[in-house]
Amino acid sequence: MSARYIFVVDDDQIYQFTANKVITSISPEHSVKIFNDGKEVYDYLTAQVSEENIPDIILLDINMPEMDGWSFLDAIVPKLESLEKQVAVYIVSSSIDHRDIAKSKTYPIVKDYLVKPLKKEVYLRLLAE
Repeated sequence: MSARYIFVVDDDQIYQFTANKVITSISPEHSVKIFNDGKEVYDYLTAQVSEENIPDIILLDINMPEMDGWSFLDAIVPKLESLEKQVAVYIVSSSIDHRDIAKSKTYPIVKDYLVKPLKKEVYLRLLAE
């Protein structure tokens, strides 16, 4: 499995810590960057000019303060679609609401909707794709 650049976007510090630990235990070559909300990651991504700074994978919560996951997707999708690099977004939420799951499928860059807590096997699958 090749090294990847992964963003974890979630306001839950326990999930941030756990996701980082599991990902780096699976593959220490992976680089994980943590963001607390959609605005923070949006500002970071729109300030970057180099595709090397764009993540391969974004693990995105939908319920966050300031800018939630849906608002982040609405704002960033047009910018990411203009890049050569493909970014895979995975919604990671505690919500099991079928409307959230259905809405996630309307975004072409969203690869899957995952319900917390994630098991190590799920991370293994994500990192292998």
